[in-house]
Amino acid sequence: MWKGLRANMAIIDMSLIRLYGLDSERKAMLSDLMRFGAIQLEEVLPEEEAAAGSGLKTSAHSPLSSLRRPDDQKDVLETERQLAGTVEALEILSRHAPEKRPLFSVRRGIGASHLGDLTADRAAVIEGAAAIRQLEADLNTLKTEEGRIRGKMDFLAPWSGVGADLSVEGTRFARMQAGTLPSTFPLEALTASFARTAPTATVILHAAGQDVQLCVAIWHWDVDAAVAELLKESGWNRLSFRDVPGNPDNTLAALKARLEEISIAKKSWVESIRGMSGTRRSIEDLHDALLMERDRLKAAGNLMATGKAFLLRGWVPADRCGELETFLTRKYICHFETETPRAEDEIPVLVRNNGLTEAIRPVMDMYGTPSPKEIDPNFLTMPFFAIFFGLIMSDAAYGLILIGASGFALWRYRMEAPVRRFAKLVLFCGTTSVFWGMMFGGFLGIPAFADHAVWFNPGGEGGTEKLMIWCLLFGVIHLFTGMGLKAANLVRRRQYLDAICDVGFPYVMFIGFGMTILPNVPGLDPITTAPVSAIGLYVLAAGIVLVVATAGRKSKSLAGKMLGGLPRLYDIIGFLGDVLSYMRLLALSLAGGILGGLITGMATGFDSLAARLIGGTLLLLVGHGINFAMSLLGAFVHSCRLQYLEFFSKFLEGGGKPFHPFGPVTRYIVLNQEDEPS
Repeated sequence: MWKGLRANMAIIDMSLIRLYGLDSERKAMLSDLMRFGAIQLEEVLPEEEAAAGSGLKTSAHSPLSSLRRPDDQKDVLETERQLAGTVEALEILSRHAPEKRPLFSVRRGIGASHLGDLTADRAAVIEGAAAIRQLEADLNTLKTEEGRIRGKMDFLAPWSGVGADLSVEGTRFARMQAGTLPSTFPLEALTASFARTAPTATVILHAAGQDVQLCVAIWHWDVDAAVAELLKESGWNRLSFRDVPGNPDNTLAALKARLEEISIAKKSWVESIRGMSGTRRSIEDLHDALLMERDRLKAAGNLMATGKAFLLRGWVPADRCGELETFLTRKYICHFETETPRAEDEIPVLVRNNGLTEAIRPVMDMYGTPSPKEIDPNFLTMPFFAIFFGLIMSDAAYGLILIGASGFALWRYRMEAPVRRFAKLVLFCGTTSVFWGMMFGGFLGIPAFADHAVWFNPGGEGGTEKLMIWCLLFGVIHLFTGMGLKAANLVRRRQYLDAICDVGFPYVMFIGFGMTILPNVPGLDPITTAPVSAIGLYVLAAGIVLVVATAGRKSKSLAGKMLGGLPRLYDIIGFLGDVLSYMRLLALSLAGGILGGLITGMATGFDSLAARLIGGTLLLLVGHGINFAMSLLGAFVHSCRLQYLEFFSKFLEGGGKPFHPFGPVTRYIVLNQEDEPS
């Protein structure tokens, strides 16, 4: 019975399998298991535990006593080296020949036959990727040379017109040195010092800048020491021209000519790279094939093998065990065992949802994974989330925008599963926004629609109190549903007494409390609700007695059993606080509606027709655009908050480990379904 209920709640039963096979077939079997995509490999225990777990006895001469990890590290390193080469080649193509991709980029579907052809042509594709990398290396060499040349030109430019080869530092009788002096140093002082100490020396000013003076000093060898000392005292900074010999003007002309050659060569190299953009698809396919091969080789690290056989262990959805066993035993020589998971086993969680409930997966994935021992909440989270989202938006026009955008995207574009699920969530939330907009007469804040609301206008007389009551009622229903799921989880574990005492009795207490305070709820008639309140006092008293009497039942001491339930009375205050948190639905709904009405009123309040057409249209677009964005953000954030903090806290334990099947994790391609083994 409970297995059927569990299947309906979308958490799939898992089986733990052991597989014994021939080591000669290990690589082929792992490849097929990867394509099968329904087994999560687990690390096989060390040899003694592996033998114990398999029910087989070991001895010094037993094959199990020689179980070792397969040593595929060399192949892994080689595969990763080739993979890095394809990544680099694709990055180069993306820089020089960017590809225009659709709004929603999806991986290309290919068949096993195409993948096999790619494996056969691997050498050619790897050679093409290497050619792209070599072209990029040559291009980078040119860019490096270009940078050096520009540096030399920047260095030489101030010395243009000097008319001498500054790399020549001396002759047989004299020395020449180019350098700079601080702009604040008077050149006349250096000239005077030369006249006194080194009369055969002179300094020539070539150019004066804001910070330095460019000078050339010439002196006879006989006064070399004196000149060196005077230049040092003057703040002289010697410049070396060994890397730029010749007349600066001639050198600059040669460097400029070389820059033009490099520019032409760079364009040629870039065009060569762009000319190889036709190999992009093959390199992408090879990239993903190498990814799968690397993962397959790394997966071997979870196995145990002898020279002739190997042992594999993993989790498989229970409803696919038979399919997997049939496929493997038909194709390979192997032995297949199925184990019943033990209580201490960390069972991975596989959640399967239908077309409606899968839309809530983006919200659920942000929170975490449910425990394998509890009910998956997606089937109830989805309607509550959509209802609360639409209630906060409560504008039919905004809802139609969401429906139109998401519906068009779903119809027009191919999407990956996560993006498609989110688009469906937007579609459903847009639908509830239209629904609540019609109920409340919300359509861009136009008064005529509010006056003809299907249900009532929250901004009208008594509408605010009425909406508040319904928001609180939605909160009670939401919280009670969460408590009900807690009871269902307890019943599934055969904890029937806990379900009655920890959920049933609090139900009685909370219902009695709610009945008691009904006359104090704004918008309700105190006289009409007085009889209900009187009955509620008895229900509340009965609930308190039941909760206090049973909440301490697990305590070991008598005092704990009798008084342990007293702190549970505080749950009444906590429950009231939780219910009041649903007032945010009222506040956000009213805020968006009022702001929309103000924007529409201002846009239609211009006197002249031209002002209405120009200013009014602009105000409508900008104002409602901002209000739409704020409402959208508020609806999503607060709908998530009500699920995470109020709903899930009542029952969801979480902490589950998601099911990660051993399958192809790719970036550019996906194996077509019809090519998978069955």
